[in-house]
Amino acid sequence: MWGLGRRASRPARQVDTPGAVLMFSPMFAALKSQMAALPVNGLPLTIPEELWSKIEPEQRERCINAQRVLGAFAGDRDLDLDDLAERLDSEPEDVLGGLHVLDAMALVTTEESDDGPRFHLRALPDEHVRFVGPNGRTQWLFVARPLDPPNVASESLN
Repeated sequence: MWGLGRRASRPARQVDTPGAVLMFSPMFAALKSQMAALPVNGLPLTIPEELWSKIEPEQRERCINAQRVLGAFAGDRDLDLDDLAERLDSEPEDVLGGLHVLDAMALVTTEESDDGPRFHLRALPDEHVRFVGPNGRTQWLFVARPLDPPNVASESLN
């Protein structure tokens, strides 16, 4: 049977008739990961061109890796490091740089499990808002769309 990556993280759904069976789950995850490498505007993590042009090449590479890792979640919210590495066809050490960027942007959280670190996707990048601060300098505010509604006490609502 064909396989993408080093090991199967869960059974794939079989589509077709007995004999010739297509396994769409691994194929879809790999395709979605590749498509997530560069968003529609061609830049990762919703970074606008004006800001991207000022980022050092090393940091640009980290942002591109972070976009790939974000795409590797492919509809899942919780994955361990090995699953992410498998989906990206990379070594776990190579995935950590992208995860570090996503963690710094508060898009993922990390927890320990028996199988090593486990990552929870908690938000998706939405936009970067340009504004001029009180000092007259251009600044950027990163906006992320949370995937879970916030817990707000009823007494604090209007």
